[in-house]
Formats: sequence, C-alpha cells, structure tokens
Amino acid sequence: MFFRQLTYRTLMVTALALWTAAAARGQRIALPCGADTLRLQFKLRESELDMGYAGNSLRLDAFVARLHELDAMHDQQLAIYVYTGASPEGPAELNRRLGERRGNALRYALTERLAQEGLECLRPRIIVVNEGARWEHLYQAVAQSREPWRERVMAIVRETPPPGGEWLLDPREEQLRRLDGGSIWQQLISSYLPPLRSVGTAVIARLRDGGSGRRDTLVIRDTVYYMPLPTAVQMGAATADAAAHRARRPATPIDTTGCWLLKTNTLMLGLTVPNVSVERSLGRRWSIELQGAWAWWTLSAGAYANQLMYGAVELRHWLGDRRRHSRLSGWHIGIGLGGGYYDLEWRSKGYQGEALNAYLSIGWQHRFGRRRRWVVDLAAGAGGLFTKYRYYRGSTLYPEGHTEPQDDHLMYQRHGRLNWIGPNFATISIGYRL
Repeated sequence: MFFRQLTYRTLMVTALALWTAAAARGQRIALPCGADTLRLQFKLRESELDMGYAGNSLRLDAFVARLHELDAMHDQQLAIYVYTGASPEGPAELNRRLGERRGNALRYALTERLAQEGLECLRPRIIVVNEGARWEHLYQAVAQSREPWRERVMAIVRETPPPGGEWLLDPREEQLRRLDGGSIWQQLISSYLPPLRSVGTAVIARLRDGGSGRRDTLVIRDTVYYMPLPTAVQMGAATADAAAHRARRPATPIDTTGCWLLKTNTLMLGLTVPNVSVERSLGRRWSIELQGAWAWWTLSAGAYANQLMYGAVELRHWLGDRRRHSRLSGWHIGIGLGGGYYDLEWRSKGYQGEALNAYLSIGWQHRFGRRRRWVVDLAAGAGGLFTKYRYYRGSTLYPEGHTEPQDDHLMYQRHGRLNWIGPNFATISIGYRL
C-alpha cells in the first residue's frame, strides 16, 4: 500500500511540475496517465543502467509502444521529461553528480531505442531534470504514512537549514540519525529511502501548441536541469510560481564523468614482476588503459637477476549492446603499444636491451561483488616484438677454498636483434573500480 501511495504521489507531483512549466511558456499540456510514465531501476549506488535488471527491458518496451501509439495520432507534439536523483543520504554534491550520471545513462538508453524504433524526431526532445538529493520526496512519503514519529521527522526535514558546503553531511541527516537512538533512522533506511535511491522516471509530455513558432521553446538539446530542494516554506505545498521558477532555471551541461579501474596482471606477478594498470572509460564504447611494470632484484650474489621497466598504453573498443552491459564490462578488442628496458641474468648468462611491443588484443572483462566494484579481465593478443640486446657471460674463476667455478663479473660478448611476430600479450588481471 505504501509503495502504491508513493508512486501515485510521485506521478501527481511530476504532472503538476509539467503543467506549471508549460503554463509559464504559454502552452497547454495534457496530464500524463499511468501508461505515459516509465520507471527504470538502477542498481544501488550505480549510475549505469542495466536493461536486464529488475524488468527494465519489459517496461521500456511498453513505454516505446505507448510512444508509437501517441505518435500515430499526429494531433499533438510529444516531449519526454526524464527525472533522476538520489537518496538524500550523504553530501549534496555527491547526490547531484550521481543524479547527473543517471540522467545521462537514462537519456542514452532512450535515444538509442528511439533511433531503432524510427522515432528520431523525439530524440532532441528529451529533457533531463536532475532532482539531486530527494529530501522533498522523503518528506512527502513520511507525510503519507501513519508512523508515530511522522511529525518529528517532518519537522526536522522542513525546519533544519541545509549544510553550508556542498561536500558537508546534511544537518537533517545528522538529526535523523540521532532520533530515538537511531531506531527511526533504521526504519527510514529499510522502508522509505530505498525507493528514492535508484529510480529514474521518464514522462511523456503531450503538448497542444497552436503556433509552430513556439515549439522550439520546449526543446533544449543535451542539457540537464538541476532542481534544488525547495525552501522550508515550499516544503509543505510548493506553489505553481515556485515550480515554474525551477523549470526556468538555466541549463547545466550534463556530467560525462566516466569510471576508473585499478588492476594488476597476476601472470606477471607470478614471474615476480610487480605491475599496475589504470583504465579510464571514454564514453560507453571506448576506454584507454595505461600499464606499468617494474622489477629490480638479484639473487645469489648476482648470479640471478630480473631487472625490468616497462610501460604500455592500450585503446579498447567495447562490443555488444551497451544498454545491457555496465561500463567497462563485456567483450572488448584493443590496440596496444609498449616498450621498456630489461636486464636478465641466469647462471652466468645475461641479456640487456630495449624492447618495443605492439599488439592487437581481444578479451572479456567482468564486474562482480555486492556493489560490482571488483573486476576480472581476461585478454590475449598478437603482434610484433622488436628488441636489440647485448649478450654477456660471466667469467669462471676458482677462488681459494672453492672447488666450483664462481661468477666474478659479466663480460660483453656480442650484440643481437630479435624480431618476433606472433602471440605477445596476455593478461589475467584482478582490479577494483575507483
């Protein structure tokens, strides 16, 4: 019952905001019905939209079918408002950034699907509204409940001023955590905050505009609106003027922040070569990875040595339907270039030189764990390895008290060159998303 009331309340607030925004522009807008609303579920604390999660794909199919139905009528102009945000827990700036990233992901999924369905005319009419920390939604949900502590929570949310800095913890959260020794906060976490954490909503706006010259006033390309929390006076019942003022806020460029992975190649670790790689996403289909390896040790008075400094860069292209994969996961192909210096010795024989390595790779990367922050990366490649080396051998002396020859020092023997075409890259990496 609570979730049905919350859904109905959210739809009514969304409809009111759309109505007042259109009224401020001198237009008329038809209030959306239930079929005109799409609710997509994000994974907890994630900004990537997984269409295979929680029935997202089925709801999107129904939403697109509704768009086809309305588009076939040809008697009204359509637009799509996308509302994203985050639970009010934590600093406001983090919630704002998470809302922006979710808005980007939801708009991307819609634009890709509209292109496939022949509804390209709607792609520039997707307007994203980032609600940031959803304190107002929490207030409304508690107001609809029958909890004995309802009035105390509403008073804290309504009357406590927001934090002085965007990166500070909100004073409202601090007070709610202390209520009744934290018992009320636990109830909020279990029953009231989950619906606010990971839901994005898309609403079809059906406009009836008599003049063609005013239609572009609604279409704003590649922008995200930021709707801050209303003041305490507006918290109880936001007026139409306040809603229109929020709708007219200047557009803010959408956040295109990607994600970072920190990894290490276990194959090189097995060869006693410490290494680290950092991968950065460049949109949904591209990423770049920087790799570094170093080893500098000797054993048995210099009879064994493994000294290596190596660096590489790899550009990756991610395959498959990116709507069904999290960023930096799935199959990928890449092109890499690396080089370095080495000094290897094994029982009186040593090689020193410089190497250049170029390769094409194919691999698969998977994210796992409760928050999907751990990753495993399996990849292999082939190309060319080119090196110029210097070959050394140790002198054999018989010091006093020794019956076996001992390495005194390495002596230069000759130069050499090796050009290898074939398999020259492999990785079994374990990493963590930053």
